[in-house]
Amino acid sequence: MGWTVCFGPLVSKLAKQLLEDDKQYIDDEVLGKIVLELVNTGQCAASSSTSRLSEELIPVLSILRNCISAVTASHRMDQLAEHPLKVLIRLVSIKMIALKSRPVSDLLVSRTDFCPLPMTDFNGREFVRISYLGPFFCLGVAANDDDNFCYEGSERFLEDLDLLKEEQKGGYYGGIQSKLGGHRNLLHKVVHTLLANSNSREKTLDFLSQMLKSNRKRTQIQADRSRLASNGVMMNFLSVMLDLSEKIQLEKVQNEYIFYPNCRVDLEDETRLAMSSDQVAEFVQTLDLSNCKPTFNTECFYMTCHALAVGFSSTVDHLKNSKRTLDDIQRQLKDAQEKISKRGPGYANHPNVIHHMRTLKNYQENFAKAVIRDECLLFDEFLLVRTVKFASKQLALVLRPIATDYLNVTLPLELPKTFGATPELYVESVIDFLTFLIKKELNIFLQNSADFAQQLLIMICSTHLIKNPFLSSKVVTVIFLLCPLYNPQARHFFSQILNHPISEENLFPSLTKFYADVESTGAHTEFYDKFNIRRSIQVIFKEMWQHGAHRNRLMQMARDCTQDFFRFTNMIINDMTFLLDESMTNLKTIHDIEWVEMNDTAAWAALSQETRQQKLDALSQAKSSVKTWLVLCNDTMELFISLTTDNPQYDFLSTSSGERVAAMLNHNIIQLCGPKCSVLKLRDAERRFGWNPKLLLGQVVDVYLNLSSEQFAENIAQDERSYNPDVFKSIVEKILGVGSASGRPILGMGQSERFKNLMEMAERHYNEKMQSEMDWGEDYPDEFKDALCYTMMAEPTRLPSGHVLDRKNILRHLLSDQTNPFTRQPLTVEELVPDLELKERIQQWIKESTAAREQNK
Repeated sequence: MGWTVCFGPLVSKLAKQLLEDDKQYIDDEVLGKIVLELVNTGQCAASSSTSRLSEELIPVLSILRNCISAVTASHRMDQLAEHPLKVLIRLVSIKMIALKSRPVSDLLVSRTDFCPLPMTDFNGREFVRISYLGPFFCLGVAANDDDNFCYEGSERFLEDLDLLKEEQKGGYYGGIQSKLGGHRNLLHKVVHTLLANSNSREKTLDFLSQMLKSNRKRTQIQADRSRLASNGVMMNFLSVMLDLSEKIQLEKVQNEYIFYPNCRVDLEDETRLAMSSDQVAEFVQTLDLSNCKPTFNTECFYMTCHALAVGFSSTVDHLKNSKRTLDDIQRQLKDAQEKISKRGPGYANHPNVIHHMRTLKNYQENFAKAVIRDECLLFDEFLLVRTVKFASKQLALVLRPIATDYLNVTLPLELPKTFGATPELYVESVIDFLTFLIKKELNIFLQNSADFAQQLLIMICSTHLIKNPFLSSKVVTVIFLLCPLYNPQARHFFSQILNHPISEENLFPSLTKFYADVESTGAHTEFYDKFNIRRSIQVIFKEMWQHGAHRNRLMQMARDCTQDFFRFTNMIINDMTFLLDESMTNLKTIHDIEWVEMNDTAAWAALSQETRQQKLDALSQAKSSVKTWLVLCNDTMELFISLTTDNPQYDFLSTSSGERVAAMLNHNIIQLCGPKCSVLKLRDAERRFGWNPKLLLGQVVDVYLNLSSEQFAENIAQDERSYNPDVFKSIVEKILGVGSASGRPILGMGQSERFKNLMEMAERHYNEKMQSEMDWGEDYPDEFKDALCYTMMAEPTRLPSGHVLDRKNILRHLLSDQTNPFTRQPLTVEELVPDLELKERIQQWIKESTAAREQNK
């Protein structure tokens, strides 16, 4: 008797039950037994058995797919959500005894909709919509969680709830996450079963690959999410991939897989760690890939790497944007409400105002729900623990060309090509995940930190192997977040970084080099980015400074005065100059508008509305900026003090650096204590802005005293822009408290007296300098003059172009511009040649001229 006669009605009846109400769920075990009997009976049937099996089961598979569509994780839908999946698991798990295959698995992957190619520009969303398994990945906290701000179905998720308060979120999220966890576990069983069956494995891998390829644009900054799969879909997908990769041993993953011709992950246009696309292509040509066959473990692992970026990292970015937009909407709503309260009920009842308020409130509600939905997806402890464990393995895979034994590491000086050709994506997705995890769930990180201390240390000591400074800065940020000064709970973890064998020798040199390198990140905001990055390094330095071995290493670097250390110290000087200037400028702006102009009520009222608004805008901008600049200024000044403490014989006392430091200090101490220092006086300045002029004055004086020497006193006197003996005498008197009501010094007596002695040395050098200028004037040979500054050279240095400059001047130029100032050709310090013969002639001329002057007296 044919199958259709014997089993067709039974299967049809069971399939029909899937569409009936929730009190008559089909028993998946019963269905499994029936289909198993159907399959095993069909083994002895005619060759048409496969087509008959298809006729029986294709409709059942379609019904299961339809049942799962549009189901949410709300409590009333639990059974309906999980039941089609359980039935599908039962079906695809059935084995054919004789052939040792899974016929329903084979049948499922043979469907034309199992892995269809998208036909429109809505690649990601279309693939989820039309592929067979797509709807099974859609179960989330909303039926339609796209970005059109119309979260259809989300009212069921947030039913009877106002905007959740922070303290309510954890408990509420837990229930939803538990439901999602159960669903994801069933999803994993389906995919794992399809992969375990040899006949369906390749097409299932194709499906996983296509899901990633069609959604790769989710990682873009300005991604059009209406064309891509939702956050819920991709987080479900990530969970499945994490489960598939959980037991994979790293030794079984092939590093060269990303270069294979049949590689399933899409790396087109992906930026590499240190190679251009042409260099990567050239490198691949050197590899023998003729007999390379990727293993299942390798393909699965690499696809999970991509799922981390496309799923987790992209969802975090979406959450940040939603929060930023929500904050902006709430500010607009607050401003609108204040405007209504000022103008009265007549204004409030105007149709346009009513419409505007309704629109803002709708947006507020929608974005609040978007935030809640993303937080529910991301703050899932079970998912985070699995992700952090995989992230450690992913970073280990990336670092394998550099280091496999973390205890006995020899960092390469030259770039390992496999490492250089690795996509940035594989590092960035892990670092972004760690940044999120440390900020939000530090305990989960610390309890699962694995090899992260060694891995982060190797990364930060290998920034010379990474082309993108912005990527390296993200590694710095992670280490900063784990610094005990920022996160006391992470003290033990941070000690692992500091006590590692390679740390003492490499950490300070690497950080000082990167401190200078980050002057340019390639981003359009690089000028301001560098201050935040450098502040993170400053905090790390402050912690390292407490460890004797690291402190001694920095002192050794200072004594050696390498080119990297010279650049580092000069960048600090540049930053201090800028930050102090910006702080003072903004403080003066606040004083002028708030203290002077607005206090004169009559004059203020006489200004036009437009002028007043312009001044208020300038005041608001100055108030906002000065807080940031003062924080950065204080931290940079503390670093400056640390570097000049204990060992003042730094590069700071070289002619070029010493003069720049002296000029910066002179200019700012005049601002703080000079004739016009009253313009920095503000109401309640420390509470409002963190402005403590006495503290800053003490810091400036500390640097003066740390560098106190005859050489530095001469540097002070050489500053023609700011130094004047009379002005500095009045500053010394003010610091000593001369003429003040209390008669007490502003700073400690010992500090004040030492500063007075240094200024007396500076005045003596100033008088000697003035006497020399009177004696010499401009009467010295032109060949002794610097070609740029037209001053007498102390260290004449010849450039490849033949021009001769004083060494301090060309070094200062090269700090910000590595080109020949005359030809604009690239120029390095190594190409500078001291002109010893000219130097000797200059010194001889000075000696003879001095002797002649003495004779004429």
